[in-house]
Amino acid sequence: FATAPVAGQNFGAGHVERVRETFHAAVKISTVAMGLATLACQLVPAAMVGFFSADPAVVATGVEYLRLVSWSFVASGVIFVASSIFQGIGHTLPALASSATRLVLFAFPVFWLAQRSGFQARQVWYLSVATIFIHATASVWLLRGQLAGPFTGGDLFQQAYAPEQADAAVEWRGLSDDLRAGADPHVIDIAKALPGDNRVAYLRFAFRWPAA
Repeated sequence: FATAPVAGQNFGAGHVERVRETFHAAVKISTVAMGLATLACQLVPAAMVGFFSADPAVVATGVEYLRLVSWSFVASGVIFVASSIFQGIGHTLPALASSATRLVLFAFPVFWLAQRSGFQARQVWYLSVATIFIHATASVWLLRGQLAGPFTGGDLFQQAYAPEQADAAVEWRGLSDDLRAGADPHVIDIAKALPGDNRVAYLRFAFRWPAA
């Protein structure tokens, strides 16, 4: 629960590297907690289900469900942490996009499977686990892109972002060819590369020329 405010405070202060550290620390804590939950579901699922029902059929179904779905617990923790980071830095659309992607990838195949003969509940469970891993992967990928800049804030020129911070890890992204301005390949349209107002970005150049 503290991930969002900690990330928000550091992002607002321009300490993007600390936001990354917050994400990594939260993922470690989440992985331990969800890993223990996974272990419990693998070792004593019958006792967990038996707390709610003593019906052998219910227990058997619950045991199968817990042992299968619990493999996605760690990935679910990553999703929660990434969503908290997005909330903290004030960019919630990527989290919405990854959630919507998972919903589409889950709902439509389930609808299709339900129309076929031999449909079983375990097919839904397998699909749920698979789409949760896709959701987690998409969330981490979108978060990496979000923290790579450009950055927004208040008095931007008074803040030192990751490229200016000592020992800070920086992820550089290349500019695509469609950002070229006109026919000259050496001219880049910065306004197209960094749309919007009140934004900061760092540019790194590499000069190459053929050997004499």
